[in-house]
Amino acid sequence: MGVSPSALKEFYVTRSGSESSQIPYQQTFPSSARIIDQFSSAVTMIITLLGRIFKRILHVGTKRCLETFFWRKAKLSKKLTCLEIQNETAASEASLRREGQIREELQQTLWQEELMWLQKARANQIVNGDKNTHYFQHVSLTRCRKNRITKLQQEDGTWIKDPKMLKLMAREFYVRLYSDNNMGQQDIPSLFNVLTGAMTSHLAANPPPEETYQIIKDMGGLKAPGKDSFHATFYQKCWDRVRVDFHDHIVDCFRNPERIKRCNETLLVLLSKVDSPKQVAQFRPIGLYNVIYKVLAKCLANRLKIFMPQLINPSQSSFVPKRHI
Repeated sequence: MGVSPSALKEFYVTRSGSESSQIPYQQTFPSSARIIDQFSSAVTMIITLLGRIFKRILHVGTKRCLETFFWRKAKLSKKLTCLEIQNETAASEASLRREGQIREELQQTLWQEELMWLQKARANQIVNGDKNTHYFQHVSLTRCRKNRITKLQQEDGTWIKDPKMLKLMAREFYVRLYSDNNMGQQDIPSLFNVLTGAMTSHLAANPPPEETYQIIKDMGGLKAPGKDSFHATFYQKCWDRVRVDFHDHIVDCFRNPERIKRCNETLLVLLSKVDSPKQVAQFRPIGLYNVIYKVLAKCLANRLKIFMPQLINPSQSSFVPKRHI
């Protein structure tokens, strides 16, 4: 079946009114904005799916880790018992060496399990070497039950149990609490000492690698991590491998302070101020910072500590070394 030239003519446009210079006009081609919207929707859907998969992997990995510890302990204990019985009757050099290796593996497994429950229980007063992991399990489960927020009471007396509504309720409360309430800025008389040029230059100077490493070394290794989930003990144990990149990032933040925004994302955790909290006001928020942000803050604090006696009035004794109340 043929198509008449008049039917095709509407799909062409002429250049300077001449039919000899006709070019095709693609009316059905989708717009660029529509393509971008479709692409953005697809990327968002993929990222959401990957986030769910990653969360599931972490959950399964934690469960398998616990099962691995239990299975490994049982297997090593069984081997060690068989070798001990065998060595009591007919001991050989090879069997005694094997018994020592299995005993070391069992001690290493017990230490790893103890360290895992120590991190979950947040119990810092336990003496190293205690293998009673039941204590850590009990403390960890108790902390989880105590810190879990299942419902909260609103100002009108109604209870909220939906997790999404609880998050929205907490967010609105603290946004309202920490807002300025349109009070505006007030002029403060210049009665305080200010930083001189030499002080400012000392504070803004690039830190040497030794200063960065000393701050990392003095940190608590198992303190609660920030959003990147890296403990300070990771940097302490792997400092030889990460020191160049870590120190370069610190120097980059000192040279370009606006880049601190990339590492100061903070997790806010609500801690109960009473035994049985019922309202959002009965919680206090604490911030969990990344290690690199802690290093930046500690570096400035150590440098500013030198100038504190010159900036604070002699009558003020708090938070100044060698001054007493």
